[in-house]
Amino acid sequence: MPSNNDIETWLPIESEVRSTYEMFKQEFGAEEVILVGLPNLSPDDPLVESVAERLSQLPGIRHCWSPNRFGQTMRDLSVSEEKIAERLTGLAIAKDKRMLGLVALLSPSGLVDRSATVRDVEKVLDYCQLRGENVLLTGGPVIVAELNRLGDVSHNRIFFIFTLILTTALMYHCIGEWKLTAGVMLITVFAIEATNAVVYWCGGEMNFLMGALAVMTMVFTLSIAVHVINYYKNSLDLPDPLANSLRNAWKPIALSALSTFIGLASLMTSTIGPVWWFGLSGAVGAVVSLVCALGLTPALLLLWPDAAQKAESRSLMSQMRMAHAVVSNPWKTTAFVGVVVAVCGVGLWSLSCRIDPLDFLPKGSSVVRDLNELEKRLTSIDSIEAIIDFETSDAPFMEKLYRVREIEARLASDSNVTHTMSVASFFPDEMPEGLMGSTQFFTKALESKHRSDFLSAGERYWRVSCRIGREDPAMKGRTFANLKRLTADIPQVTLTGIAPLIEQAQLTIFQGFWESLSSSFLLITVMFVVSLRSLKLSLWGMIPNISPIVLVFGIIGWAGVAVDVGIMMTASIALGMVVDGTFHMLIAYQRSRNAGHSSQTSAFQALIRTGKPICEAAMIASVGMVALLMSSFSPTVRFGMMMAAILLSSIWAGLLQLPALLALLPGKRQRKARTLAMPETTLEVEQPLVQRQAA
Repeated sequence: MPSNNDIETWLPIESEVRSTYEMFKQEFGAEEVILVGLPNLSPDDPLVESVAERLSQLPGIRHCWSPNRFGQTMRDLSVSEEKIAERLTGLAIAKDKRMLGLVALLSPSGLVDRSATVRDVEKVLDYCQLRGENVLLTGGPVIVAELNRLGDVSHNRIFFIFTLILTTALMYHCIGEWKLTAGVMLITVFAIEATNAVVYWCGGEMNFLMGALAVMTMVFTLSIAVHVINYYKNSLDLPDPLANSLRNAWKPIALSALSTFIGLASLMTSTIGPVWWFGLSGAVGAVVSLVCALGLTPALLLLWPDAAQKAESRSLMSQMRMAHAVVSNPWKTTAFVGVVVAVCGVGLWSLSCRIDPLDFLPKGSSVVRDLNELEKRLTSIDSIEAIIDFETSDAPFMEKLYRVREIEARLASDSNVTHTMSVASFFPDEMPEGLMGSTQFFTKALESKHRSDFLSAGERYWRVSCRIGREDPAMKGRTFANLKRLTADIPQVTLTGIAPLIEQAQLTIFQGFWESLSSSFLLITVMFVVSLRSLKLSLWGMIPNISPIVLVFGIIGWAGVAVDVGIMMTASIALGMVVDGTFHMLIAYQRSRNAGHSSQTSAFQALIRTGKPICEAAMIASVGMVALLMSSFSPTVRFGMMMAAILLSSIWAGLLQLPALLALLPGKRQRKARTLAMPETTLEVEQPLVQRQAA
């Protein structure tokens, strides 16, 4: 699949802010620039103009500004040398005069392939022997090119292979037989490739989020295979163990896969393109995993029927002791878990959101280092663009220029605006006197080949570019709001740019976090009610599903960790995966209740029957997610960390909270609780289970 980490893909698809930005691009072209920092060079050094000229000739660059080119344009319009130096300081020349910058504006072809344009720029710099500490390179296209490089298949292959090794070892520990383990892993690889093929046919593109797709498909497939094999082990005493295991396994496995599908499909409510695609791709992976694991794992058991061995009596007795302790003290267990979840859940009120393209890169990246150094010594790459629309006004050019200058002064008054640039920046403060001087002056101005950077549609649209500081990403939103306040009484002014779009994306992500979680929760609850045919049991069973999410997200709220695009997706996806173990235990509990057992006995037998595979599946899934910590992308790392934490917490909720809650449910025939006696041998548990299966 082709890589695409363009900044626009992470911005809301349909919004007023996005529409305004698209209009700005149509009139003035994209605001994206590549900023080249040249330390310890003077503007008069021939190398500077040589580099600028070579960059201007690249097909992906429409023009490259150097300090001398800025200055010469101003000189042609009679700006004084003192004023030129003042206007260029903090834009193309550092305040300490020890660094200067080249500003390369991307052409339409450069926007189509940013990575190729950045490679061409790097070749020019290398040809001019500007390497290492002698040059700094940054800008939106540079960040995109680095994201595409890190998102390449070769980088994702490293942690995928690592995950494959870890999960293979863990599967062998669970199964205890190499042939069956190898067969399951081959099925898993097939499911991953089939998922990638379907996504490719659907037109999907690779980005840093999609790098986690292979790991997620692996986790889905292995979890299903673990449950199929466990059902088979529990049916070994029956005449046809495979047929019996499939009869008991298909419903909870299918419902679990459906819940995972719902959790991922809920992400498709997002207007952030990569999140939408990840939701679709993950949902496809859930379906493919179900088909492959449930369809092919039984074939392995037919091929090697003796590969799956029944659990040893000693291991079963340990499970029985733990199960007895839980269901014999349901009130204490429920109260303990409830208090812990409630205390952590208070942190949910402190959750906040943050999205910053630099957070997508490793902290030690040379791109991040160059950007921080250039912003510290030269100028920022973040900007807010003001569009001034004079509509059909027939006011003279001079009058419009003075009006733009007034508006620019207002915008520059904000403390977070570091520099402004407009057509007025190229004109002197005082215009030449005399008819002949004015005529020559305006002729030069109107013939300038660079006027389209700041003027459009004749003289209707005028642009003022405001560079803003980025020390605190939260300041972008406050700066945008303050600039809107400063220009509120000027209806002709419209503000746009990448910075306000990113602010809009933050709000969209945070809103999408709650929308996807609530929608998946409601749909999964409805699915519980329909499949179990019991409202009480369904609502009781949803409590342990939401507890791990409340626990983990509450902790990050207490810790002050902001929700980014990686963390946002985990809630609904984890909910769909956590339900996996809940379904198996609830169905086992319901079957025991239908056989006439009490709530405590049914909870005990359900925990004995499903506890081990629930734990194994969650452990395998957690290990798979932990491997994402090797990714170069911070959001992917956070996604893996959060998913692993929630899945590990689900073991605690599934093996303690859920059976304790089930033991508290009153029965139709028996309302008073009885003391559950601890079975003295495994036969007291195994015989009722076998009899119920045979029935």
